[in-house]
Amino acid sequence: MGLLFLLLWIWYTLTNNYFTLQSPHLSEGSVLVFKVVETLLLVTMSGVLLYAGYWFDTNDLSRTQELWGAIWTIIGSIGIVAVVLVVNAHQMIDGIIVTPQSLAEEILLGGAGGGIAGLLIGMETSRSMAQANRLSDQRNAFEFLNRLLRHNLLNALTVIHGKAKRLADDAPDQYHSDIQAIQDRSESISDLTTQIRNFADVLSGEAELEQIDLAESLRGEVATARSSFPTATFEVSIPDTVYARGHPALSGVFDNLLSNAVKHHDRDDPHITVSVDDSEETVEVRIADDGPGVEASEKARLFQLEGNGDHGMGLFLVKTIVDYCGGTVRVSDNEPRGAVFTVHFPK
Repeated sequence: MGLLFLLLWIWYTLTNNYFTLQSPHLSEGSVLVFKVVETLLLVTMSGVLLYAGYWFDTNDLSRTQELWGAIWTIIGSIGIVAVVLVVNAHQMIDGIIVTPQSLAEEILLGGAGGGIAGLLIGMETSRSMAQANRLSDQRNAFEFLNRLLRHNLLNALTVIHGKAKRLADDAPDQYHSDIQAIQDRSESISDLTTQIRNFADVLSGEAELEQIDLAESLRGEVATARSSFPTATFEVSIPDTVYARGHPALSGVFDNLLSNAVKHHDRDDPHITVSVDDSEETVEVRIADDGPGVEASEKARLFQLEGNGDHGMGLFLVKTIVDYCGGTVRVSDNEPRGAVFTVHFPK
């Protein structure tokens, strides 16, 4: 298109004595300056379109992306030429004389300028498509590695668990506690792989939300926390059943919040309170501790991926999963001391 506009302009200037045209309103010098500026403008726009062709050819774009760049460039050019024709038609209807020379110049200039405008849209469209393709490839690679890791890990854990069970049948009594610890740890890691799969589904954006019994999930995580932290006291107030819109990855949310409440405690006997408020439209889960609390300066960035102090990236995953489920999570001060993590879920 750039070469086409450039050749048309050369042909037009040669066949119409372009630089010798006179104007009844301007001096010859002014007319010459205008013609030079007009020529430079069209040559520049044609050069931009030529370079755009080189850019599309040398960048790693698919044929579809290149095609969209071309389509938008053509649409922009045709659109501006159509506007030029409509405006000149109105002028002729109103009795204003429009010379063929001025109409031709406006069409060429408008076509080249419109082509550049469409080109910019086409380049952005192509970039967006390329980025979407890259993200899709990365997501597929991530999913493949996730499945590969879980497959190999679960196979290894099955072997470990089976061997440990076999040893337990014949081993002396003094080894039973160690063997039981191996079995418990292998089951714990197996559960962890399930959590990783749930996290991966949410992070990839492919997780489907469903009605989750939060009470059952929360009770299970509290039981796990009690066995993992025997010195901590867990006071629980949870209904028999309470359903909300969510995903199985929410069990990892509760596990992280309960673990943090104990791990970041500054006493030997942490006291954790877990309660659920089931209202008409939302479910509120509160996990409160009597530890050192969270500094006011840290609350604003507590759930960010970077700069969240000693809490690691666990709270970033907490917020990501809760947000995905349409809920909210916040931290506040407990009285007389400690922190309260409150999570709201839509019914």
